[in-house]
Amino acid sequence: MQPFQKEDAKKVLDTIKSWQKKLYEAHGVHFIHGSDEWYLLAQEPLPREECYDGYLQLENGVGMLTLLENEFQEALKKRKRTPEKEAYPLQQELWLIRGSSAWQSRWKRSMRKQRSVCFVSEMIFRERITVSGLITGQDLIRQLKDKELGPSSPL
Repeated sequence: MQPFQKEDAKKVLDTIKSWQKKLYEAHGVHFIHGSDEWYLLAQEPLPREECYDGYLQLENGVGMLTLLENEFQEALKKRKRTPEKEAYPLQQELWLIRGSSAWQSRWKRSMRKQRSVCFVSEMIFRERITVSGLITGQDLIRQLKDKELGPSSPL
């Protein structure tokens, strides 16, 4: 088996988008969704939240990154507004541990100031598995053990 390439992913997404348009016009739902990996491989932007029909296939990797980004941005806004910010200052480092495919330019912008990003390679399944959800505990411990993640770091 050969892994999919960027052009393959673009073709898959074109087919999905074509069906989504037809189904949305006929039934008011997109019904067919591409997993986040297709968008990442095709280097296309992830769909907006409303395109996921309420995240009906979240457990299949459909919309996880969009949901994570939205929740992350909302948490940052709340953190800036709460009185507890003295206990948890924004100057404190915030780490994003990610698989190799879970990275978009908008995440880079979000994490650029006062935050750190750490890429963890998937070693059990090797480089063909690039999603964060399949990173094992062994990989996290082995690759993060020498990093200073903060005073309460369990590693």
